[in-house]
Amino acid sequence: MRCEAIDDNPCAVFPRLSKTDFYELVLRTNFTSSHIYPSVVSTAVRLVPLSQWNFTKLSTETGYEAEINFNNKRGRSLIVAGLKGRCYDRDPSFEK
Repeated sequence: MRCEAIDDNPCAVFPRLSKTDFYELVLRTNFTSSHIYPSVVSTAVRLVPLSQWNFTKLSTETGYEAEINFNNKRGRSLIVAGLKGRCYDRDPSFEK
């Protein structure tokens, strides 16, 4: 994810437009949770079709390895490529 600096704040504004074209991007990381949510977002905050990227998740001895692989021969302006994990078992109990 990219963000723009303003004055003393290094990450003040989330950009909605990008002029940087990506042709290939691989993002790989490890998680302890199996709940992993991928996202790839292009300029003007548009979701990139799954036909241009894929997501894989593999179980390992210590958790899970997740990967986003983006390929586009013509190039595409991206503003976000991210993997977010969540440990639902750490959520507080809900009480009415």
